[in-house]
Amino acid sequence: MQTVQIAGLWGLWLCVARAVETADAVADITTTIDAVSSRASVEAGHTLLIDTEQMYVQSCSSNTLTVVRGVNSTAASHAGSTAIDIYQYPGAIAEATIIQWARLWRRRDGAYSGNGGPAGAIAGPDEDVRLMLGQFRRHALGVGVWADEIKDAKDGLVSLLAGISGLTVVDYPAASINQLPAAIVLFESRKANQLIGGSSFTGQLKVVLLVSSADAQQAYDAFDSYMEPLGAASLEAAVDADNTWGGSVDDGRLVSIDNIGPHK
Repeated sequence: MQTVQIAGLWGLWLCVARAVETADAVADITTTIDAVSSRASVEAGHTLLIDTEQMYVQSCSSNTLTVVRGVNSTAASHAGSTAIDIYQYPGAIAEATIIQWARLWRRRDGAYSGNGGPAGAIAGPDEDVRLMLGQFRRHALGVGVWADEIKDAKDGLVSLLAGISGLTVVDYPAASINQLPAAIVLFESRKANQLIGGSSFTGQLKVVLLVSSADAQQAYDAFDSYMEPLGAASLEAAVDADNTWGGSVDDGRLVSIDNIGPHK
């Protein structure tokens, strides 16, 4: 067996275009006014890459730039005549960003945001934005949800639910469970979504919650505590505490609670 190692820099973040101008010397890591040679390519709103430092251009005046230093990087000094690269973002990402912020701006005076939360709350991207960005996500399979594999999604959900004190959690339909209350995490369905530039998968996991029925009143009281949206025993709170489920999915959420009743 032969192991092959590929060295390189990967990802959309490295999509850059070389600017016509070059940077004048930057002697320290705090200066926010930078000069360039005969400005031609750089404009306000650009993110620049100079050596290994990223700078966001707030404004331009002739050949002088007002910048934010060390964006997504570490500020550093730079020699004169250093090459400048300008980050280039795919059109779909730029458009999705504009759509998201335009809709948030329009909601600013409303009593509620379009996602159902209080004014000013951000509950995640709008559905149109999600679809536009789908082509840039890793191929996925998950629960309500984007994930790499069914097993990863199940393992991640099991780990979250196992954090509820006293709850036994398994990821298979056991013939018998001796320790109650218990949650059984099962794969239920998946479907492929055709998106611009590729495809992804959405799917659904089902959690079957079992409590002892020796005392009906106590059983329903215990069941109710797990169904609450908040609280130490809440299944929903456990899921929402980490929507990546420990990094195993991109977006995992509780979508419904149903089929409540005796189980034999």
